[in-house]
Amino acid sequence: MEARTDHQQPSGDPSPGQPRWVLLQGNMICEDPAARATTPIASDDLDAETVADALTSGGRNVRVSLHLTAPPAVSRLRVDIPGLPEGTQLLAQIIAAHADSVLIEIETSRPGRFDTHKRDSLDYFVYNAGDAAADPSRPPSLSLLPPYHKGSPRWKRLMPVETNALLRRGDEDLLVARLTLDGTEGEAPLEAELCLLRSGEWEWEPKHLPVLHGDGKRKEVSFWETDAVIPVGDRFLYWVDYYRGIIFSDAWEETPQLRYVSLPVEPLERRPRDHDSGSSYRGVSATNGGGAVSFVEVFLRCCCGCPGATFCSRSRYAFNITTWTLRMDDDMVRWDKVSVVDSDELWSLPGYSGVVPRITPEYPIVILDDPDILCFMVRKLPYHMEDVDGDHAIRMIEVDTNRMELRSIVCYDEHDNDFCSPPEFIPCVISRYFDASSRSWGPPAKLHDHEQAPTTVAATVKLDSSDNKAAMASPGEMLATLREIGDLERDDMLRTYSVLVCDGSQFKFRSLLALPNDMRKDYCLLLMQNRL
Repeated sequence: MEARTDHQQPSGDPSPGQPRWVLLQGNMICEDPAARATTPIASDDLDAETVADALTSGGRNVRVSLHLTAPPAVSRLRVDIPGLPEGTQLLAQIIAAHADSVLIEIETSRPGRFDTHKRDSLDYFVYNAGDAAADPSRPPSLSLLPPYHKGSPRWKRLMPVETNALLRRGDEDLLVARLTLDGTEGEAPLEAELCLLRSGEWEWEPKHLPVLHGDGKRKEVSFWETDAVIPVGDRFLYWVDYYRGIIFSDAWEETPQLRYVSLPVEPLERRPRDHDSGSSYRGVSATNGGGAVSFVEVFLRCCCGCPGATFCSRSRYAFNITTWTLRMDDDMVRWDKVSVVDSDELWSLPGYSGVVPRITPEYPIVILDDPDILCFMVRKLPYHMEDVDGDHAIRMIEVDTNRMELRSIVCYDEHDNDFCSPPEFIPCVISRYFDASSRSWGPPAKLHDHEQAPTTVAATVKLDSSDNKAAMASPGEMLATLREIGDLERDDMLRTYSVLVCDGSQFKFRSLLALPNDMRKDYCLLLMQNRL
């Protein structure tokens, strides 16, 4: 059960109705039809306004609903197919979401030999929320998609979560897209297969397109593996490889162009053995209502502040959280660093200590409305050191990196994901379409109608006068501040200086400036002893 702590509030809930946005659980769920028939879920009545029905490819009736809740709590899909034979396993997952629509995979399987299951059916549906604010209101609907075939004979193919996207434009246009990079040798141009299914059509349209990239980037792109795909505005799709970069396209063009942009981190040719570490500590999100793209990384740091993990017992789980915003001006593409938050800053927030374990947060998400607000999962595992505070409950937290506030904490129901695969969280605004008062909120921001991808202005972190000095402080200014501490010995000054310049967030330097002069020496000595 998800439980919100008493001292925290949900995110962005403007009215007693639906939240402005939600985090959909994208992982596969396994429904037990027999148990569902005899023991209805308590919240089924609350989900009634989200119910939609359709027929599967085998002619069975399928019932879909959404259980929506304000972030950082997770919203979930519910699926029921009445009358399934005894022992049938029902699997369902959300593949993608955009605006008022969700792409869903539903599979049934029957018991086979040796305690295995044999697939009985596999279908893909688009769930549409309708519009409660319309006059007259439109109820939710569920539409079966045509099968995706490839090769000869025409085998029905799976649609992997990480490569497929859904894009809505207005009330009528809908597009489902799947991107696969083709292997090439030597210096041949890199190509990708982009399969498109447009609203009103019953056949997938495959397109073989070159991947445009900068000089020296061919090898980097050739190792591409898609980890996620996000819609940006109502025109662009961004496929993400967390170890390398982004391939983006204006999906509504007759012949879309695929362009590659590196992430602002060192690319890896080969993936580490811990394959999910990319999504565990990196995330790419559309924010500002789809007008911007943000990249966030949680990076382990040494106890002295320098990049890299440490085995020091005092700061084994220390980290920095860095956020960038993508800017595209004409032919120039760059990532602007927006903010850096140090683990010491996060752990010192009111409401954190004693409630949330002081370990590295995972699965970062930049929320849709505000690039300064991040969501994370925090889970204390059995192998974590005994001196890590907090219990073993898994929590979702929401942090404002501008105001440095812990906005919300909720418990995560781990029974919905056994963590055999990394958790998938899909931010979307589908909740707005169930609220009859949503017209007063205004539509989400849209991109300007031009050929270029979104141009964004990086968010600025608001600081008071002393913080502004720290935020802009150069190494020389840090040294000058230390020299003002008259009785600080030379060796102690150099060691303190090394700690401060390696602290990318400059949190320690800001803390030093906040102290009166007669306390700064003691603070420096504590820094050198790794007590802060």
